[in-house]
Parts: sequence; structure tokens; C-alpha cells
Amino acid sequence: DEYTINFTKQLGEKGAPLNIYNNPPVPPNSFWRWPYWDVQDVSFHTSNRLGPNAYLKTRTYYNTFENGLNAYDDITYTTQSLPGRFFSPYDDHAAGTSLEFGSTRFKADTIKIALYLRTDVHEEQQTSRPTNPNPALRSTEPVQKQSENTWSLAAENTYRVNDRLDWVAGISYDDYTVTRAQDYNAARGLFEYPRGGANAFNWQTALLWRGSATTRYHFSISDRARFPTFFELYSTRFGTATPNPDLGAERATNVELGWERTGPKLTRAGGAVFYSDVQDLIQTVVLPDTTTQSQNVGNGSFYGVEAFLEARPSDRLIAGGNFTHIHRRITDALQPNLRPTGVPDNKLVLYATWRPNRGLAVTPSVEATDDRWSDMTTNPVQAFPYVETGAHTLLNFDVTYRLKRGLEVAAGFKNLLDENYELAWGYPEVGRTMYAKFRIAF
Repeated sequence: DEYTINFTKQLGEKGAPLNIYNNPPVPPNSFWRWPYWDVQDVSFHTSNRLGPNAYLKTRTYYNTFENGLNAYDDITYTTQSLPGRFFSPYDDHAAGTSLEFGSTRFKADTIKIALYLRTDVHEEQQTSRPTNPNPALRSTEPVQKQSENTWSLAAENTYRVNDRLDWVAGISYDDYTVTRAQDYNAARGLFEYPRGGANAFNWQTALLWRGSATTRYHFSISDRARFPTFFELYSTRFGTATPNPDLGAERATNVELGWERTGPKLTRAGGAVFYSDVQDLIQTVVLPDTTTQSQNVGNGSFYGVEAFLEARPSDRLIAGGNFTHIHRRITDALQPNLRPTGVPDNKLVLYATWRPNRGLAVTPSVEATDDRWSDMTTNPVQAFPYVETGAHTLLNFDVTYRLKRGLEVAAGFKNLLDENYELAWGYPEVGRTMYAKFRIAF
């Protein structure tokens, strides 16, 4: 039996970059900073043997997330007096528990049953124009609350057909209910959006075949739903978005066929081909009034291939790489120009690790991707508000040395060639970066 208590706390602050192509910014209220961004997690884990053929694992947790956002008048980040400027604190917390029971009482079967329960609460408030010298123009909204309950019940069985073949089958029933959905504006005061919710039945099955001691194959099919988040349902993004309380769940059917082989000198190779058919795909779209909204935009199909190779030509050298190709297509009769954003069609990673002695590791690596579609936020909105961006080749270099007594130090470069590239239109990624770090394990 094992019992563990875990505590994590992170205190932070951050800023928001400005689009380098929009001057003045679009939207004009873009001078944002978060003076605090704090996360805390407390959890209790148990793992118990229930006789020789069964076990029970549990996790109970309580998470908090607090942040504050300041929207300033201009690039000096000093005053908050113009219309649309504000200070907005968030106070979120979540509590939940999960249980997993497993049994191998029947020789050919491994049975697992899982239960998941969670409650999420979001609280927000806004003080408008807090530095305006006219008290009549300053205002503070009442606290607005949003909350939901989520639960899931799942079962899975692995049946050993013979020494080489396993059949895995699983089902789940998921449910979420919005219990509060408050918002505020001057015209309506404190009001509530329609409370929604949904449930879904999900399933998956897979065949796992050990062709030999060094070769494995797998074939899987699943059909499952993804519920929309609070952010997608209700967030106004501080006036830049229109809520969509009627947003429905996505549903995807996924098929994958893959293999993996271990060869001489610890050579590993493998790959997979995959296909996903998505119904009622959720994506952000631009409305005629220039605000954005999360919508079920239609249907999509994603398919591709991935492959990896890793070899150890000597005791001191490991080299390898992986490649992914994915093609995404969205079909929506009402939005023929819609493009899937944020993911490149092709991505390649190559790496090598040389260990001249037991403690030292030298690792150069290369990462290359091609273009991806990105939204263009301009004023006025363009008829085709998308652009391809993000193609890049990055060279990275890391040196790590492991000392005695659990101490490890590392230094290196990211983007050593100072590549200038953008993953999203108007927001360049960091250039050449040097880092140093250490870790102690005890």
C-alpha cells in the first residue's frame, strides 16, 4: 500500500505581446499585463492491494487559480482611464476525486473500472477605468460566478487471446452540467446565460499483436466526444468575443494502425498511420461585427502518418529522429473560406546525444516545420482573414553534466541560428536564447 500527499504552488506574473503589424493595435485595448498569476494544488493519492488479484487507486484534489489583469491606456502601461480599460481579478477553484479498480482474478482478463468526479467554480469581477479622475466614470461590477459539475464512469477489459494477441475494449459515460453562468453589463445588470450541459457515450477498442520478441503492432478504433469549455461557451474576451451558450460538443471517430520494432544495438523504429473524422468541430470564427465566437463550424477530417527511428551505434552515442505529417480539412457550407489554424502539415525533429564519459551528455538537435494557417486580425476585417506562417528550422544545443549525490547542471542554446519566425501572425517567437539550470534530486 502507498499513501502520498502532494503540494504544488507557483507564483507568477506575465505580460502580453503586441502584434508587430498592427499600429495602432487591433483591438485598441491590447496593452495588457497580469500582475499576479498564481496556481496551487493539493492532492492525496492512495494505492492499495485488495488481495493477490486486485487493486484500488484513488486521487482527491483541490486546485486554486488566482490572477489579475490590468488593461492600460497606451504603451507606457501607466494609466487606466480610457473607455474599455480595467482591472479584472479572477478567483477559480476546482475539487474532485477519481477512483480506479483493477482485477486479474480471471486468468485471461484484466478488468478496470474508473469513476471521475469534479466541480469547477470561476469567479470574476471588473473595475472599469480605475485611474480616471472623474468618479462618475469609474465603476466596479458585482462578482460574477460560473460553475459546472462533471462526472464520468468508465470500464475497460484486456483479453489475452493467446501469448501474442491482446484485445482491449473500453466504454465510458461522461456528463457535465452548468450550474451557474452569470455575467454583467450596464444595460442588464447582473444576469445569467442559459445553463447548458451535455452527456456522451464513448467507446474504444484495440488489438495488440506481438509479432515476435522484437516487433509489436497495434490497431485501434475509438469514438468519443469533447465538451466545450467555459471559455468557449461564455467568455467575452473583454468585449472582443460573443458568447455562445448553445455551443455543442465535438465528436470524433479515430482509427490508427501502428508498429514498433527493436533491432540490434538497441535500434528502435516505428510509426503509425491515423485518421480522424470530426463532427461539429469547434473553432473560433470572426463575426461581421469583428468580434470572434466559438462555433460548431461543420465537419472535419484529419489524417496523416508519423514515424520515428532511434539507434545506438556505440555505447557513447544515441541518434534519432521523428517525423509527422498531418492533413486537416474542414467542411462548412456557410464558411467556405474557413481554414484550420495552428498546426503545420509537416514536422521533423533530429537529435543526437554523445556521452564521452558517464556524467557528461552533449545533445545537438534540429527542429523543422513548414507553414501553418494563422488568423489575421486587421481593421477592417479582410475577406480572407488567414495567412500561412510559421515555417522554420531551429538548431538547439545542450550540455548536461551529472554530478554525484543527485546534482545535475545544464547549459545550452535554443534557436542557435537566430531564426526569425512566427507561429501566429504578428507575434514573432524568441530568437537566440542561452540558458543555464540545475536540478537536485534527494
